Amino acid sequence: MHCAGYSAGRCNMRIIHTGDWHISRNADKREESERCILAMINHAQLYPPDLFVISGDTVDELDGRIMLDSEVAHSAIELVDSCAGIAPVVIIRGTRSHDRDTPAIFRHLRTVHRVHVASQVEQVALIRYGDSCAFNSYASISPDHEVVAALTLVPSLDKAYLMAQFEGSARDGNMQARELMHDLFAGLGMVNDSLPAGIPKIFVGHGMLTGSEFSTGQVAVGEDLEFSVNDLHQAHCDYYALGHVHKYQQHGGNVFFCGSPGRLNYGEQEDKGFLEVTFGSAAPVAQFMPLPARRLCFGEAIWDGDEAAFEAEVARVEAGASGADVRFRYSIPEEDRHRVDRALLEQRFMAGGARKVKIECQVVPAVRQRAAGISQARTLAEKVAQWGATSDVAPITLGGAIEIASNIESRSVEELVAGCFPVVEAEPAPVDRKESTRAALNRYFENNGAAVQGGLF
Repeated sequence: MHCAGYSAGRCNMRIIHTGDWHISRNADKREESERCILAMINHAQLYPPDLFVISGDTVDELDGRIMLDSEVAHSAIELVDSCAGIAPVVIIRGTRSHDRDTPAIFRHLRTVHRVHVASQVEQVALIRYGDSCAFNSYASISPDHEVVAALTLVPSLDKAYLMAQFEGSARDGNMQARELMHDLFAGLGMVNDSLPAGIPKIFVGHGMLTGSEFSTGQVAVGEDLEFSVNDLHQAHCDYYALGHVHKYQQHGGNVFFCGSPGRLNYGEQEDKGFLEVTFGSAAPVAQFMPLPARRLCFGEAIWDGDEAAFEAEVARVEAGASGADVRFRYSIPEEDRHRVDRALLEQRFMAGGARKVKIECQVVPAVRQRAAGISQARTLAEKVAQWGATSDVAPITLGGAIEIASNIESRSVEELVAGCFPVVEAEPAPVDRKESTRAALNRYFENNGAAVQGGLF
């Protein structure tokens, strides 16, 4: 049931809040996202929402440019088209390095329901016309319209663009950018306050919220361009649908990150899903709906000569490998590289039931550093002696090396060079191979009685 005009009071409405799909040329990430998004679409077909909200980073061009005729583009288009076959869809542009301008292609799709793409800050209303809906600006709303929802759309803001508008230091630019964002949200709130009561007001944004938590457990502080819960509340909306952080979380009562639908890297161990939000007579109710994201198993070990400790970590990963994508990373000194068989590790994890296995080996180069105390030695013989003591050289070898070093250091360069000349002069003169051959043949015929006057030649 929808609000019939302004006077109907708050209506019952349901939306699906999703985002951070990151459809990209990375086949591993794309496969994970597609599988989870299709599970969400299957749920939506059984329980149709009134609106899909996709809060940015629909695609990911950080993994490479996406061509319109590519498999990646076809995948993203088919997923958006499937959503639009169920309900209207609103999409905002996410991080510039990820979405770039690619989401603009979605507004040209011929779908059952409308798809609205916001590449700049705007406020639109979802208006029902009989059996269909359309997105119109706030200015076009009239009392006769059946308004489903009022949407405040704030794509990822570009800090470089904002700071370019100001003069002064970078610190002053940061402060001015924050103040501008606060004023922006306050201005959007004034427009929302002008709307009649009873219309669900939804804020859709992409960016970093102060105090939000990453998948690693770290809290966002001092990010490139961030806003606070207080800033957001200046927009005076009922529900805030945010994207950018891949971990589902709630802030300030009605501010939500839906998180990514799948596990896109091994640091994302938390549950994945989407949010189903119901608007009624009271405050909106958001329910997290889990999706069948792949299970990831990560192991890391350092080879330091303790084979038992290394084997224990391998065994732990092997025990948890069943049905998981396994990633095992280890570091090992260069001289011990042969002690670990990567192929055998992969076989063990696959035998443990792993779906995929990735082995990463970091070889630590042997560090060849100067022997301790050698810089304090005064003579070459003392330096050789210090080197031998540090390097555990056999006494016989070390004694000979010290004697040579003493001999070298006790003589001048001219003496050392002159000492080489007798060796060169004592070398036999080159032999004429033709003359030696002739003499050998003459001796042969003389010995066999076949010599002739004057020799053979």
